Amino acid sequence: MLRNALGTSIFGHTHLDISRRILGNIEHFVYQVSRLGNRNAAAWRSSYQQFVIILAYSVDLVPLARLSGHLPLPCLSPVKGVTTKSGGGPGGRRAAGGGYMKAMFPQLFRSSSPDRLKIKLTLCILVLAFVPLFTDAAFNFVWLEKYQLRVLCMWVVVQGSRMLHPLPAKAKGPHVIYFKLDRVRDKIRGVYIVRSSRLLEFEPLRLDISTEYQDWILVAACVGCLAIWCLPCVCGRMHNRVSKKFSSWVYTRLHKFFCVVTYLNLFILMFTITVLPDWTADEFLKYLVTFIDWTLIHLQKLLTSCSILFGFYLLFRFRERLALAAGLEHITVFRFSWREAFGFHIKRRPVEIFMWKAEELPSSGTKVMKANDIFVECHMGHNEPMRTRVHNNAGSECFLRESFQLNLDESDADSLMTLFIKDQGLAVSSELARLTLSTREICGIEDQTGKRRSTFDYSAENFVQLKLSPTGWIWIAVSPVDDAGDDERAPLMQEDSLMAC
Repeated sequence: MLRNALGTSIFGHTHLDISRRILGNIEHFVYQVSRLGNRNAAAWRSSYQQFVIILAYSVDLVPLARLSGHLPLPCLSPVKGVTTKSGGGPGGRRAAGGGYMKAMFPQLFRSSSPDRLKIKLTLCILVLAFVPLFTDAAFNFVWLEKYQLRVLCMWVVVQGSRMLHPLPAKAKGPHVIYFKLDRVRDKIRGVYIVRSSRLLEFEPLRLDISTEYQDWILVAACVGCLAIWCLPCVCGRMHNRVSKKFSSWVYTRLHKFFCVVTYLNLFILMFTITVLPDWTADEFLKYLVTFIDWTLIHLQKLLTSCSILFGFYLLFRFRERLALAAGLEHITVFRFSWREAFGFHIKRRPVEIFMWKAEELPSSGTKVMKANDIFVECHMGHNEPMRTRVHNNAGSECFLRESFQLNLDESDADSLMTLFIKDQGLAVSSELARLTLSTREICGIEDQTGKRRSTFDYSAENFVQLKLSPTGWIWIAVSPVDDAGDDERAPLMQEDSLMAC
């Protein structure tokens, strides 16, 4: 049975002409070793050791560094003879070579040079094939670079054994391949290793591409299957005609839809795995479970990070309302302008705010038997807070007749100026009313009161009456601050006007 299986599936696909006699001898050896395996471990190990020495001698792949595992296999020397462990180093005995080899493998010595090389490679593959019959341990195999043996990607997987997976070593010199008996992921000459312990010829549907591209194709297939699953949810939120018709049709047949989609997704996944030579169904399930396990482990950290980011978003989105609720909307915490940092042009000029009088002011809640001691406080953008003097015993109406200068940034049209009418107490001050104006409104008041007048005096014609919050009125005017004329600066430039030191 082994002779027929190996002769048909392996050597038929690789076109290696191996005589039935060689296969018969190999099958007989395997049968003897399998019988001795349960009775006398030392006996079948010795037979296996001798068989490996014979194959190594016939294949002539020197140096065949070692085949190790649970078996105490010998270290083969780079000469035609093989030194065993019992020999004790250079003086040890040589393995029987020529006569025994000619008797056991007569086809080997009658073949031509190309056929002999094919037989050598075949015997080497057989060594790798029979090891899983006896042990599950990993073993190493070293071959010479001069042979360019790129067929080492091909392995024979026998019934009851695990898969072989190569892990190339990083060491220089002769190429070393570490075989682990777990899986096979490569191909050679159109022959693939599959999980069912069979060798299949290269099928037309299989993709001959690198492993990385195969991984991306499988990821894309998984995303596509997930998208098909979510079609009712996605189309239900779309407003085009096709989505509406599909949603109205599928929502009455959800049980049938998900049954059909489940089988369709399974077909898509299995077909994708079939055409990818480096993937199998159990490997896909293994990585899928690993991904789900990793997701659940990191789910807590993910939720914590998302909560922190969402909290920062809420703070940024409702920063103005939060500042208003805290009573800090008029305070500029960071006096920084990104326009200045990046060198953009800023249209900033000084203006003067005139205040004539305040009327109908409410009484302070901290004072019962005393009139209001009123002063005005102003906050605007990057300007420092400005305050007037305190007007003692002003009550509900006060003639202020004061002014202060501010820098008006016309490039920031949404900047706010806040005027507070406050009552000065013994230790602290309390707010009576306030007025909030934007840059646009200040420029509008300037057009009415500052740019159209020829003379200025504290009268109703030169001021604008504005409503305070929550109650009261204030009269203000805005005037631009012009630079001094040349006639004012001229005396300072004359030598006779300078003071002698």
